[in-house]
Amino acid sequence: MKFKYSPDVDILMVELEGGDIDYAEEVEGIITHFDSEGVPVLFEIQGARDFVMGCFTSMVKHQEVTVP
Repeated sequence: MKFKYSPDVDILMVELEGGDIDYAEEVEGIITHFDSEGVPVLFEIQGARDFVMGCFTSMVKHQEVTVP
């Protein structure tokens, strides 16, 4: 798994083990890229700073995080 943050556009990319990207779907600012068999290959999290800070805040308050 590889992580790359682009501060100029505030996007966190999480590259999973997998194949070539065939198509993508976006849900609430998270773009999931899939291979031809429908397996997730890459996540692009838009508004990454707020997303990550929200996760940490939730963990501190509830000791649990649910990612949409």
